[in-house]
Amino acid sequence: MIVCATPRCGGTIFCIDKAKEIGANFVGELSPDYIKDMGRYGSRKQENHETSYQPVFELDDYITHLQQVLSPDSIYLVNESVSLALDSSSFRVATRNLDRAFRSMADLVIRSIPEETPDDVYNIVSRFCRMQLESNVLITRYCELTGKPLVIYEELYKSKGFYPNFDSFPMRDNLEQLFVRLRGIETEQIGKT
Repeated sequence: MIVCATPRCGGTIFCIDKAKEIGANFVGELSPDYIKDMGRYGSRKQENHETSYQPVFELDDYITHLQQVLSPDSIYLVNESVSLALDSSSFRVATRNLDRAFRSMADLVIRSIPEETPDDVYNIVSRFCRMQLESNVLITRYCELTGKPLVIYEELYKSKGFYPNFDSFPMRDNLEQLFVRLRGIETEQIGKT
C-alpha cells in the first residue's frame, strides 16, 4: 500500500504507526535516492531523521518492491514526485502549516550536510522546500477534488517547535524570504487565507 505525504509532515512516523496498527511491514521511502551505490542520500536519513528508519535498497530489491507497492501487507512511503502515486495511494498526509514544514526541512538539511557551504545548503533547502510545496498542494487539492480522506499532520502530531540548526544558519533570512514566496504560491493554488 502507498502512503503519499508532504516531506517533513509525519509521513515516516505515520507509516511506522500504521504498520504496527494493521500488522503490515513498513518498507520505507520508495525513492531511487536510497538505492545502494547509486542514490544520492544513502544512509543520511537513517543517520539524521528522528525515526532513524530508512533502508538502503539493492537495485534488484528496489525493482522487486516497485512490483509490490499495492500489496496490503507492505507500506511504501512516497513523498517525492507524489503525482503518479496519488491515485493508487491508500493514505495521504499533508500539513496546514507549511512554515513549520519548511523550517523542519531546513533544520534537517543543515544538520545532515555540515560539510557544504551555506550557499550550497541554501540551494538544497530551496529545492526541497519547493518539493514540499508541490507535494502539499497536489495532495491537498487531490483530496478536495476526489473526496478521498486527507490526514492532517497537526491533527495527529505535535511539532517540536524549535529548529536550532535553522535558527543559527547564516543565510536564515534568505530562507525566510524564500518561505514567504512559496507560501504565496500555495495561497494562489489552493486558496488559503
